[in-house]
Amino acid sequence: MGKPRLMVRNFITAASMLTPVSNATGRVTNPQKEGSGSGSVIISGDYSGTSDLNYSIQIDGAGEVGVATFRWSDDGGATWDATLVLTSTSPIAMNNGLSVQFAGGSGTDFVLNDTWQFRAFLPYGAAKLIDRDRDTEYRSLNANVQLTVVIDLSEPKAPDALIIDKHNFGSTAVIRIQGNSANSWGSPPVNEVVTWAKNSIIHFFTTTKASRLYRYWRLFVDNIGNADGYYRGAELFLGPYLELTRSFALGDAQRSHRIGVRQQLPSGRWLVGFSARAQEFDLVWEFLSATERDLLFEQFARLSDQTNRKVLPLWFNPDADDPRVLDPNEDNWVGNVFMCEWEGAAEARAGQQAPGRFDMPMRLFEIPRTV
Repeated sequence: MGKPRLMVRNFITAASMLTPVSNATGRVTNPQKEGSGSGSVIISGDYSGTSDLNYSIQIDGAGEVGVATFRWSDDGGATWDATLVLTSTSPIAMNNGLSVQFAGGSGTDFVLNDTWQFRAFLPYGAAKLIDRDRDTEYRSLNANVQLTVVIDLSEPKAPDALIIDKHNFGSTAVIRIQGNSANSWGSPPVNEVVTWAKNSIIHFFTTTKASRLYRYWRLFVDNIGNADGYYRGAELFLGPYLELTRSFALGDAQRSHRIGVRQQLPSGRWLVGFSARAQEFDLVWEFLSATERDLLFEQFARLSDQTNRKVLPLWFNPDADDPRVLDPNEDNWVGNVFMCEWEGAAEARAGQQAPGRFDMPMRLFEIPRTV
């Protein structure tokens, strides 16, 4: 039996570090107008950008359609991508696959500074891979080609673990994690095969740490013809793990919870809805050194997002020798990894029978996917 491992610090910290082969088509909101002109705008096209953007369209020359001019911005008006563009009833290309066209009204069509605001967003964009929310996901445009996600860490780093959560890869998919000093993948120095598991995958690198210090990494998946018609993943982790010299003590407990809704209707009948199943772990590490005690306190501190006032989850693998296990509920191999909240406080108790050693209890509750 191997030791448990905790994964807290993802090397992927921004969506800009991720370049997937494609994204599912984005969406745009209805333009909201401020101004007294009687004209209107129509936005058309499929949004193909790689991040959420705020667009502004503003009249910079008053008049009727075909006479008035406008400027447009994709950063909410902080800068303008084009100015003094002639209005038209035909679509005028902007960027990211979007176009704008103008329609006249009953009075003066366009008054100086008439402004329309709309948002273009990616409900399945790459940012969903690192938002620590299992109910959101990345999707590719289709599954007609191999999936690649290039990861630029900005500087050389040596990850210990890869996690792909809530994916839809078929059991025959070929999966690899690759590393290189350049964004070049003909013959990368790190090219490890990742063993498939249903729903979630955890992979521990076998290449020596000194030999996997690279800036660029690439997730490669060959599952062309995926039954869903696209590739999907809820979370992507690439980073270090913490493995203590001791495993948790005998007497640890693991529970499986049903999570649902139970509500009594006015008729007296009960409405019961089952939405998810979650694991709970009660663990105790015994006879830890002060150094390892402090390492656990450090991990706990990393789970507090002071800026956004949120508690962050961690990843937990109960047994490093078993990255996947047979799950009778899934009737298949599933990843032996759980996204959990560390419940309560981080507490260390001085061992009475071992001076200089410490016992640390830990309760982890899995964050289930509910959609």
